[in-house]
Amino acid sequence: MRKAGGGSIINMSSVAGLVGMPRTIAYGASKGGLRIMSKSVAMAVADDNIRCNSIHPGVIWSNIYAWTTREELENSPLTDSIPMGKIGDAQDIANAVLYLASDESKYVSGTEIVVDAGMTAR
Repeated sequence: MRKAGGGSIINMSSVAGLVGMPRTIAYGASKGGLRIMSKSVAMAVADDNIRCNSIHPGVIWSNIYAWTTREELENSPLTDSIPMGKIGDAQDIANAVLYLASDESKYVSGTEIVVDAGMTAR
């Protein structure tokens, strides 16, 4: 990236790296560490025109929920913690990645994008 004159580093974290969750202690600690690492990297490479940010997804429909259907998941107690009352799609995360990878975010570095339908807004 230095040789190319800049670039964008995008780290995938989680809402568990932003707020405490009782059943994901080690996972949350690692994702919180990734958040701070992203900020530190952003500071370390700023002079090289390299940006570094993290994305923090909430509940996203993926293989982790293969034990159920999307409809059952959206009607489960899990969605009670989601203000918008629905789960996200991989495309929701891909759109955040696309933004951070593009020149549209040329002045965005050292921050996090939370894609969680309002879960962490409380």
